[in-house]
Amino acid sequence: MSLIELVVSMGLAILLISSVVIKSNTSYLQTDQTARILCSDIRYIKTKSIAGKRKYRIKITQINNQSVYQIWGDRGIEKTVKVKEGIKIVSNTNTIRFRPDATPDKGCTIYISYKNYKKIITITPISGRVLLKEDIYRE
Repeated sequence: MSLIELVVSMGLAILLISSVVIKSNTSYLQTDQTARILCSDIRYIKTKSIAGKRKYRIKITQINNQSVYQIWGDRGIEKTVKVKEGIKIVSNTNTIRFRPDATPDKGCTIYISYKNYKKIITITPISGRVLLKEDIYRE
């Protein structure tokens, strides 16, 4: 009987500890996910621009102290993404747009951050390369 009680209590303790660890890291994982989705959306509008659809663009704004970005297409807003509270998207330009030759209107750097944790997306001005900087690029 005591062996069964010990196994059950150890199982419950492990379950409780693992749920606390998983809950504490979700904001950092959501920051990563937000950066990857935004990077993918930027590449999407770049592809649309190469296909001759010049009106495609991404607008980054703040609504009620929450970061929001929208994909605008030929017929208006195609997609709106509101990021989780606490995650900030900051850019040196509010509108990202590409020309038909895949070069951006202007290069930019986008910071996606949660507390002291940051992900950086850069769009190079000449080639239009969209780069999500991972840990291997950190100094």
